[in-house]
Amino acid sequence: MPIIATAGHVDHGKSTLVEALTGTDPDRWAEEKQRGLTIDLGFAWTDIGGRSVGFVDVPGHERFIKNMLAGVGAVDCALLVVAADSGWMPQTEEHASILSLLDTRAGVIALTRIDLADEDTVELATLEILEEIEGTPLADWPVVAVSAITGEGLDLLRQQIQDTIGEPKDTDSPFRMWIDRSFTIQGSGLVVTGSVASGSIAVGEPVVVLPAGHESRIRGLHRHDTPIDTAHAGDRTAVNLVTGTTDDIHRGHLVASPESVAVTSTFLGTVVPARAFDEIPKRGAFHVHIGTADTAATIRRIPGTDGFIIRTTDPLPMTVGDRFIVRDTGRKAVVGGGRILDPNPSPHTRPADVTALAGIVDVSADDQADALLERRGTARADELSLSTGGGVATNGIRAGASLISSSRATEIARDMTEIIERHHVDYPLRPGIGRSELASRLRIDDDVVSAVIKNDDSFAIDE
Repeated sequence: MPIIATAGHVDHGKSTLVEALTGTDPDRWAEEKQRGLTIDLGFAWTDIGGRSVGFVDVPGHERFIKNMLAGVGAVDCALLVVAADSGWMPQTEEHASILSLLDTRAGVIALTRIDLADEDTVELATLEILEEIEGTPLADWPVVAVSAITGEGLDLLRQQIQDTIGEPKDTDSPFRMWIDRSFTIQGSGLVVTGSVASGSIAVGEPVVVLPAGHESRIRGLHRHDTPIDTAHAGDRTAVNLVTGTTDDIHRGHLVASPESVAVTSTFLGTVVPARAFDEIPKRGAFHVHIGTADTAATIRRIPGTDGFIIRTTDPLPMTVGDRFIVRDTGRKAVVGGGRILDPNPSPHTRPADVTALAGIVDVSADDQADALLERRGTARADELSLSTGGGVATNGIRAGASLISSSRATEIARDMTEIIERHHVDYPLRPGIGRSELASRLRIDDDVVSAVIKNDDSFAIDE
């Protein structure tokens, strides 16, 4: 089921439009009804062109931007709403910037409340939108003039949505679903909801909730308030877990297939500035948003690149290629966004590492694992798999639980040869040097020395 997230300035008619399209009021909270604005995420669904389509209605007010970011992270399409009688506003700009930074390529722009504007105003508002989106990933999005009150333009909007949404992506990867709600149902236990970002999951299968590592199993699955056996990428899904409570499992956590996602507090990522910024500020009260999670962070640029080492206050689950947003709470603005290059970077990351890893974000998980191994030199096989969502490095040399890249193995073999030759010069009457002593001098594990020896016929080591 394709998922569409609304976006746009407060009071531009997002919730009213969703209700006109679906027949369901997405505003769930009494406070939202009373104040006439969306505070948290709302949900609705309908049938468009013979397909079930889900809507995530996000808040437009600046104070609730954290909730907005939680709603747009795993959607197939966006519906950017601009009121004809108000035009492009500050939160329109911020939401459009977020969609651009998340590379949300599929979308439709709804010019709402045309019943409150004359023809000239509607035309001017349309021209303003086209000017604002020029040169951005939103540039090709169609603009549809619509009134949720009179119904004018709704059929055309449905058609544009039908033409825009594609098939769900990433159905073959491990299961991942960011939690945006958690609650308890008497007799069933903990239920969490979210949009399935990748893979599929079936009733009875094991899962892990990250970052805490809480292990559980799927008791039941629901879509559209209907029980289902399997949930797939793109489905808006309610997941009934066998174990857990709302105190320890809630929004910002990730439900995933076991051993398929890394958890880290330090990662390497590219960050490009939002349109309102010429460059990423050197200082700020930064927060990183990924999926439905967010945490305070510090960022440090790798000189001469758009790569940053990012250290977060709380650990975050992630894999190579995941997108994230950086917001400065002091400036009350999104300052940039980017993609994960390495969830476990070297403390000595160089500009060359950023350049090399920037090219792997869209390749297969196995190729990502090979690239990470090449940059790191040595790495545990299971850690490479976690970092890449199940990738298996095929070009490494096995050394116990670890792998050695071919280039690193060559370096180690060269260093071993130098030590052995120096040993023979210094002690010509003594036997050859032992494997354990080589490992000690090189400050590497015995398993690594053994693997290099096995891979290179020029060595003959006595114990």
